[in-house]
Amino acid sequence: MLSLWHSQLISKGETCIEANINKAETARLKELGRKYANPYNFGRKKNWKIFLGLVQGRTFWKHVLLPSAHEPIGDGLKWHTIHDDGIDEWP
Repeated sequence: MLSLWHSQLISKGETCIEANINKAETARLKELGRKYANPYNFGRKKNWKIFLGLVQGRTFWKHVLLPSAHEPIGDGLKWHTIHDDGIDEWP
């Protein structure tokens, strides 16, 4: 059951904490007649590619299934959002 919940979070581009924040923001903005968009939700397929690190030419076989010493993408402090320029080309 926990795996299903985490799969759902990945599909939405959320962490556990962000799920609570996004729920509260959605309710708050709904009262104001506005719609909330999660800035880290790139769509189900792209979210899974980002989660698995299948960006910038990386392959499932080489970078996910087989042991490797490749560096992770980015610095872990700054993340792409749906509002970034050129985000359609990434990943």
